[in-house]
Amino acid sequence: MPFKLSFQYQQQTVKLGGWTENFWCGLSDLTAATAKAGQLRTLLDPLHGNTTFLTGCRISDAATFRDVTLLSWPLNTQNPGTSPGSVSDYPTNALLLRLTGLPNYRTQQWLKGIWDGVIASGGYYQPTATYQGYMQAFLAFLTAGSNSMVLRVLDKSQAFKPIKDITQAGVVNCTGHGYSDNAMVRISRCRGLTQANNVWRITRIDADTFSLQGWVAPSPATPYLGNGVSRLRLYTYVPIGGGSIIRATEHAVGRPLEQLIGRRRTRRT
Repeated sequence: MPFKLSFQYQQQTVKLGGWTENFWCGLSDLTAATAKAGQLRTLLDPLHGNTTFLTGCRISDAATFRDVTLLSWPLNTQNPGTSPGSVSDYPTNALLLRLTGLPNYRTQQWLKGIWDGVIASGGYYQPTATYQGYMQAFLAFLTAGSNSMVLRVLDKSQAFKPIKDITQAGVVNCTGHGYSDNAMVRISRCRGLTQANNVWRITRIDADTFSLQGWVAPSPATPYLGNGVSRLRLYTYVPIGGGSIIRATEHAVGRPLEQLIGRRRTRRT
C-alpha cells in the first residue's frame, strides 16, 4: 500500500504563508516509508530559501487517505541554504517540476519558496552551481528505483467501453462493463443526454448495467443519442523515471509589504 508524503511548509513573514508539497512512496511498510520521508526532507531543505521552514510531514495511506503518522520538526531548524541569494519570499518564486514514468505517464509538482537568486530576468530559471547540485541530488533520489518513489496516476490501460443506452433514471447499459459496486467511472462523448458526460460513482446492477449515483433526471426529458463511452478511473502507482524543471515563476509582490498574492511573471525553461 503506497503512502502519500505531504511536506508542510511555512514562510517566515508577517502573514505566515503556508503550503504543502506532496510526493508518493510505493513502499508498503510504514517504518520504511517514514525513513524515506526523513531522507527526502534533507534533500528538500536546501532547495528552499533560508526563510522557508519545513514544519512537518503528514504521512497517509493511499487507500483511505487517513493520516497514519505525523512527523514534526522544530520551527527554529533553519534550512541549510546559507549561500548568497538563498532568501525566499513565498509565493514570489517557484519552480514547476515535471516527473515522468513509463510508458508515458507524467505529473507536475510545484516547489515554492525557493531561493530568490535562482530566478532572474523576470522568470528565467538560472541556478547557481550550488543550487544545481542540490537539485540534481533531489532528482537522483526520486528516480532511484531503490527508494520506491512513485507517481500516482490514472491507469491509461483501462479500456473505453461503448454505451448502448442511458435511461432518464440514470441507468447505463454497457455490455460486459466489468465494474464493481462503488467504482468511479468517467462517461464521455455522449450525444443528446450530455448531462451524463462526467465522473460518476456507480452502483452495479448486473454484468451489463449500472446506475449513476447522484443522478438527477433532466427536465424536460432528453433522449440518449449514442456515441457515449465509459472508462474506469483506477489509480496506479508508477516508478519515477525522470524529472526536470519546466517553468520558473516570479511574483512581483512580497517586498516591502509582505503580500502573498499579486502580479506574476513566468517563463518556460
